[in-house]
Amino acid sequence: MEEKWKLGVVLIAIILTLSAWTAYAIHSLTQLDEEYIYHRSEVTRVLIDGNENFTSENGIVSGVGSLLDPYIISFPEASYYKQTTIEISNTTLAFVLRDSTFEYSYSSGCLVFTEIGIRISNATNFSVEGSYSSGGCVISDCHDFTLCDNRLSTTIVNGTRYSVCHSNGGKVSMTGCTDFSVANNVNLTLTLDGCRDSVITNNRFERGTITVGNGLNCLIDSNVCQSITVHTGSAECAVVGNSVKHYSVTGGRGLFLDSVHNVTVDKNTIDNCSYHAIELGNSVTNCTITRNNISNCYGAITLRGARGCQVYHNNIFSSYWSGGVMLSDPLDSQYHAGGVLDEQGWLNSWDNGYPDGGNYYFDYNGIDIYCGHLQDTSGGDGIGDTPLVIYTYLSGTPAEDRYPLMVPYCG
Repeated sequence: MEEKWKLGVVLIAIILTLSAWTAYAIHSLTQLDEEYIYHRSEVTRVLIDGNENFTSENGIVSGVGSLLDPYIISFPEASYYKQTTIEISNTTLAFVLRDSTFEYSYSSGCLVFTEIGIRISNATNFSVEGSYSSGGCVISDCHDFTLCDNRLSTTIVNGTRYSVCHSNGGKVSMTGCTDFSVANNVNLTLTLDGCRDSVITNNRFERGTITVGNGLNCLIDSNVCQSITVHTGSAECAVVGNSVKHYSVTGGRGLFLDSVHNVTVDKNTIDNCSYHAIELGNSVTNCTITRNNISNCYGAITLRGARGCQVYHNNIFSSYWSGGVMLSDPLDSQYHAGGVLDEQGWLNSWDNGYPDGGNYYFDYNGIDIYCGHLQDTSGGDGIGDTPLVIYTYLSGTPAEDRYPLMVPYCG
């Protein structure tokens, strides 16, 4: 009987505890719903639709809307309980959105939502300067604008022309843009799709990537990033003077070209990739890979579905993979080729003829006692006397670097 009495006491205690927790949970959810409604009701949404809505009530602090004296719009503070978003559209007047903060988040239950803080569409001759938006910025159907010194995750789409994005922090995504510059930003990632006549230069993305798809006449120059990808029909593009380095053990490709035509890869420094430093994928034609410095990558240069491509004056200082095998594997040394592979070697060239020469391979073990086009005249010329066979595991004639360099190329 005493054991049954103790069991009953325990059950009653459990029931009371569960009841208390249930009441607390209901009360908390009610508070969250009230908080959600409260935040929604306290949001200030500024709408400037058309030229006539540039008013002091909508944040205008000065200016007349001309190029020489643009409207100045400023929301320097956004309190926690009264948050602000702004939308500007269908205007031909010049304006500057300056030194503004847009924080718009609200909760529903245990979820927190963040909305776009800045939306600008069908506008021209404007700039966004020194501003922050927790929900980012969306710009569409605009031209002749500047984004500078902001902390924004920015999406730019549809018909953007003649514009500049510089000295910002945050992600940048651009679609269908023409004649623009992305420079001196500190961003996580940069993604371009269907853009043309663009310049991407001097950005520092130590933890981020640059991706260009379906691009035409794009220049990717002097950036710092973890990887660069040019793909999906891109043509007439150049990847020049970039520093590509992985800062994590997961790594990946350094530079990847896939389904592109006439792309130049020149004077890049690629380091610490867990996969290939430079890889040309499928449907790559008439590309030039030259004067790149490669070190500490699993593989150096890999050509898969590439045709009509030239690879020369690259310096391969180290590679964990060499000729399809590890360096310790006792295969014929002619296949120890600095981590290079060409699946369709007979369709590509790995040197620029004599006396220009080919590439420098850290593990090439040839000698240099002859010179000349056939390397049959006494006297060294800085070019190995024995061609270096480029590894391939497919049937067909492998490519050769006919004039491998004895020392790193400098130029």
